[in-house]
Amino acid sequence: MRTATVRELRNRYLDVFKWIEAGEKVAISRRGAVIAWLVPEPAKSATRYDWKKSAALCRDKSKLPLLTKEQSVALLAESQGKW
Repeated sequence: MRTATVRELRNRYLDVFKWIEAGEKVAISRRGAVIAWLVPEPAKSATRYDWKKSAALCRDKSKLPLLTKEQSVALLAESQGKW
């Protein structure tokens, strides 16, 4: 944790911003009393998905009908925008 006065914040704000970017909390004081805190934005963690529990993988595919060659070709052509 670092401390900066209002005057230091005004005159050396780039240095204070570098402290915050480095992950430090900065107490802003005026006449010896803390009046504000500048804190870095919490790091956003990547959302992790458990694909093993997805509906598409959990569905029982044994009861689905098999596609013919023609149906497969038509489905692929449709998905690629060739219709």
